[in-house]
Amino acid sequence: MRYGIPLAGQLSVGFKVRCGIARVQHAPDAYPFLAIGNIGWIIRLWSDKQFYYDGAVEEMGQAYAEGIKALQTPGHLVAVIVLTAAIAVLGIWLCAKVDKKSSKLLD
Repeated sequence: MRYGIPLAGQLSVGFKVRCGIARVQHAPDAYPFLAIGNIGWIIRLWSDKQFYYDGAVEEMGQAYAEGIKALQTPGHLVAVIVLTAAIAVLGIWLCAKVDKKSSKLLD
């Protein structure tokens, strides 16, 4: 984890350059990683499976808890992280396109 944050920052800068965004105020480097941070509130689904299962049975019933249990695989966790990051990156790319277009209109 020691090298994870600097590596993540470098990946963000690389994406920013690839999209043609030269100024920092147009694409903050942290956006894709902040989006992944939102997964934190449901991480117990994978880290403490029995706790989440017991809570689902108590609150929503047995059938709902069984459905949740089906989503507790490591593959689902990876899919949630990858899709969340991809949507964040897509959002940055789209905003950069709109920003470039609106900048041309203002010139």
